[in-house]
Amino acid sequence: MKTPPEILDKFEKATLDLEYGSVTLTLAVKQGRSRYVIAREESYIPTDEESVRFSGYSNEISKQHSMGYHG
Repeated sequence: MKTPPEILDKFEKATLDLEYGSVTLTLAVKQGRSRYVIAREESYIPTDEESVRFSGYSNEISKQHSMGYHG
C-alpha cells in the first residue's frame, strides 16, 4: 500500500520546529478503507527557574484548595 503524497507532506510539516518529541504516522485499515493519523508529541524540560515557579504555583493552588478557596 502506498501512502499518498499529501499525507507524507502533512507528516513532514508536523516535524517542523520540533526540538524534542515525536511525530508518528499511523495507518488503520477498516473494511478496505485507509485511515491515516498523524500525531505530534512535544516534550518540555523546564529550566530550574521555571521549575521553582511552577512548584510555587502548585503549592499555592494546594493551599487555596485545602482552605476552601475556589475563586
